Amino acid sequence: MLEKDDCPEISVIVAVYNAERYLSVCVDSILGQTYANYEVLLIDDGSTDASGWICDKYACKDKRVRVFHKSNGGVSSARNVGIQEAKGKYSIHVDSDDWIESGMLERLYKKAEAEKADVVIADFLNHTNQRVSLKKQKPKTVEARNVLKEILRGKLHGSMWNKLVRHELYQKNAIHFDESINCCEDVLVVTQLLLQHPNVAYLPEAFYHYIYNPVSIVRNLTHKTFNELFGFVEEMQKLFDGDPDLLGCLIYTKLTIRKDALFSRLYTQQEYKGIYKEADSYICRATFPLIVKLLLWIAAGRGYWIVEGVVGLRNFIRRF
Repeated sequence: MLEKDDCPEISVIVAVYNAERYLSVCVDSILGQTYANYEVLLIDDGSTDASGWICDKYACKDKRVRVFHKSNGGVSSARNVGIQEAKGKYSIHVDSDDWIESGMLERLYKKAEAEKADVVIADFLNHTNQRVSLKKQKPKTVEARNVLKEILRGKLHGSMWNKLVRHELYQKNAIHFDESINCCEDVLVVTQLLLQHPNVAYLPEAFYHYIYNPVSIVRNLTHKTFNELFGFVEEMQKLFDGDPDLLGCLIYTKLTIRKDALFSRLYTQQEYKGIYKEADSYICRATFPLIVKLLLWIAAGRGYWIVEGVVGLRNFIRRF
C-alpha cells in the first residue's frame, strides 16, 4: 500500500516487450521491497505475447501498479511514457528480464535523502553463463563531470537501472529518450542528466541482478543496429560540441563500436575503413585484450582480409 496514493516517493519504470517468460520474476521482486512508498509503472510496448495480460493481472492485484499499453515503438518510446507518467520524487528503471533485491529502494532512497543527492549510483550483479559477478561502480570522485568521463571511458556502466534519479531533472531540463535510438539509449540519457551538474552519491552495495540475454539487440548486431549506434554517437557529439575534453573521452566509445563492427563481419574493407578513422591513434590506450588491439591495427591498415580470416576461423572453431 502507498502511504500517499497520489504522491509516491519513488517511481519504478519497467518497459515491457514480449517478456512473458521472466516478467513475473521481475515484477514480484519489485513488489517485494522493504520500502513502502513507491509505484510501479509497467509500459507494455505492443507485446504480441501474454506480457500485456500479465501486466494487467498485477494492476488488478496491487494498487501500486499502473499499466500503460501502447503500440510498439521501441524501448526508448516506452521509457518516455514512464518518465511522463511518473509521480515519484525519484525514479529508477528496471529491465523486464532482470530482478532486484528487496532492500534496493529503501537503501537508495535513504542514501539520496541523507546526502541530498540528485543521482545515486549503486553496484550491481552480473549473471552470465550461470556465473554471478559483482560489478563495482565506485567513481574516483562523485563530481558529475568525472562520473560522465568514467562512463565514456568504459570504466563505469552507463545504465539507468543502477541509478536512482531525482525525477524533476527530466522535466526541468527537457530530458527524454531519443526514440530513434534503441542502442545505448541509457548512456545518452545518463549523459544529459550528468551534464546538468547534479549532486551525485555512490552507494557501495549491489541489489540489481542484470541477467545476460542472448537475444538482446546489442548482442545480435545488424546494419540497423550499427546505424542506431552511429546515430547515438552523433547525438553525443552534439551534446559535447565545443568541449574537446569530453569529445576526447568519446573516442573510446567510438573505438568500441568500431571493434564490434569489425567482429560482426557485416562490412567490406572499404566500408569498415570509413568508420571513425580518427580512432586509430587511440587503439593503444584502449582496455581491449592485446589480440583485439592487434586485429584492429591490422584492419586499420591493408590487412582487413587477414582479420576476416581470423574472425571467420574463430567462429568456425566455436561450432565444435
